[in-house]
Amino acid sequence: MERGFSSVAVASSVVSIGLGVIYWASRIGFVTPLWPILASVGLALLLINVPVIIERLVRSKSASWERSYSFIWLMTLVAIAAIGRFTVGVGSAMLVPVTILGALAFLVVAFWWVREASLRFAALLIVGSGLFSMWIGGVVWGRIYKSPLFMEMLIGTGIVHHDGITLAALGNMLRTYHVASMGLDGIPYMAYHWGSPWLFAQLSNLTGQSVLTFYQLGYPITMIPLFFGSVIAFATQLSERDVPRSWITWAIFIAATVGFIPITGMDAIGVWTSNLVISESYAVGIPIALMLLASVIVFWKQRGNAVLAANGTVADFAFLAIVLGGGLVVLGYVKISLMVLGFAAVIYAGFRIGAWRRWSLLVIGLWIAALVAITYQRVSLVAHREGIVPLDFLQSFVPREWWAFFLIAQLFWSLLYIVLRLRQENARTVGDVIALARERRILDLEVVAVIAIAGILPGLILHIDGGSAFYFSDVQRWVALGLLVASAGTLIPGIDWSKVSGLGKIAIVFVMLPFVISTARNSVYWTTRMLKANAELRHSLYPASDRSAITPGIRSLPRLADPAKLDAGLKSAVNYNPVQGLLALGDLPLELKERSAVFVPQSELKYWTILKRPGACAFSGFVVPSLTGFSMIDGMPASGCKLSPYYGLSLFQHRVRGETETRSTLCHRAAAAGFAQVIELRFDAEGRISQNAIQCGPG
Repeated sequence: MERGFSSVAVASSVVSIGLGVIYWASRIGFVTPLWPILASVGLALLLINVPVIIERLVRSKSASWERSYSFIWLMTLVAIAAIGRFTVGVGSAMLVPVTILGALAFLVVAFWWVREASLRFAALLIVGSGLFSMWIGGVVWGRIYKSPLFMEMLIGTGIVHHDGITLAALGNMLRTYHVASMGLDGIPYMAYHWGSPWLFAQLSNLTGQSVLTFYQLGYPITMIPLFFGSVIAFATQLSERDVPRSWITWAIFIAATVGFIPITGMDAIGVWTSNLVISESYAVGIPIALMLLASVIVFWKQRGNAVLAANGTVADFAFLAIVLGGGLVVLGYVKISLMVLGFAAVIYAGFRIGAWRRWSLLVIGLWIAALVAITYQRVSLVAHREGIVPLDFLQSFVPREWWAFFLIAQLFWSLLYIVLRLRQENARTVGDVIALARERRILDLEVVAVIAIAGILPGLILHIDGGSAFYFSDVQRWVALGLLVASAGTLIPGIDWSKVSGLGKIAIVFVMLPFVISTARNSVYWTTRMLKANAELRHSLYPASDRSAITPGIRSLPRLADPAKLDAGLKSAVNYNPVQGLLALGDLPLELKERSAVFVPQSELKYWTILKRPGACAFSGFVVPSLTGFSMIDGMPASGCKLSPYYGLSLFQHRVRGETETRSTLCHRAAAAGFAQVIELRFDAEGRISQNAIQCGPG
């Protein structure tokens, strides 16, 4: 197991380093400061390797939840986030220390690992992790949601996805004012799962970059390797063996992540490979959930019998009330679906073990239920509760001819685990299954089934906008995958190739070949899209005389890397001056931001038309909060703009006529929101910004 955690850390570290290299290479020809990239990689290396170092130093012979890798992993994340919180406002001072400490942590773990790993395994793991980073880079940067050239897209075309702008606005309000708000008109609290924007706001302090940039650079490099690494770490924790050394581990892992059927087929049945990392909250929440679950399992193996026998200590009940209860609350703030499913699993498992017979456990159960109920009210926006719509996910995202395959495809990994576990227990009839359940021999199987069923129901019953029901139904994949990998040696029968006939080997290859080819094609699909999008943006920035001679595409990338031409294209873009002016405003001291808000009159179309996608007017007010860290005053879009009910827009009064703001009304609104100053922005014909500071109260 010791080597297993080191293998996970080295593989995840190589993925982080690979993503850093991809980000840098994607920006060749553009101005690219190296320190933010290095600091992002350094921060990732800290998050990945510090838990391994601590676990190795404090390990004891007897199993102990507080010394388990999973619990140390959780505490490391909390500690680093806290350090980031208390370094707010220090600018780039943390860049070098974070980079150096991360590199040292990685070198320590790599040194231990190299001494224990065979040359063949080490080479395969490093090469495989590097290739996996290319797939991840394509997935996270291969769509409009995120890009290494996000700022260039905003300047050059104004065509960026509004998720990046809105979530960065939320993160900035948490960073500047310490309030979960969208900052469109003051900073009223928004009931939303704002855990990941809060975390990114703190981590951006450690990497010397804005929250908006962290979403494009820091998040992929730091969080996504943790996402995938946590699955193998979870399996290693449960199995107490070196699972990364098994080829079965990686075969199952690649099949579940990259996919073994064509992407078009997976998209048709709502199994979306790209959505894993499009949602930052999901990519942060899954590893937290897996590490929390692993910690609970370690605790219960060690102390479960004592707790049920009424011999539990204060520390035991404190674990259940604080670590488990608090962990569910944290999951609620990170991703509501994870809290809901986690709570369902806890309640079911508690009922099955008879926890309700012990008054102490019953009280803790009620305590956890109260925490979850309160948290739900704090993180669930009313506008998102859109009522019952039968088969909503199917009708919205799955062609009718694929409906028959929907449940099998969505719950494939859970079904596979359940079937293999029942086979392992020699269950052949329903009666056998009932007998096993009565003996509590398949509680793991039951919990997986509960998570799977509870996860698939929301999309079949409720309307959840944007396909977000996926983030309920997909959770079971990672729990089941971790359990499959943890017990692969016993669940999955090996093949004695010496006993397989030549014809049998041909038949196996014949059956497996289409799946291998599909996986290989899937592995380059998103990377190809990322490279094509990169080339298309560069092509749009080149002078017209050059564009006519260059066909945009991957092969043209070497001809689209001239720094002078790219810089000239950016500077001539309509959004160049407005965006640069707003970024400069964002460099003002944090102390000034805390007491100030920004007002942009509706007449300033250079600002209100920065975003160019169809329907983007609804999100134009978020540009100031996302780029500057300032809240807006009267930042709602024009009266003719059709607004979304999401992203907190439902919390603000929609504009029904043109503005009639005067100095007195601005100051009245600013004072009501707690601001002492309003910075009014005007844009000239070239988009250059002029500021007018309006003092409204004491500093």
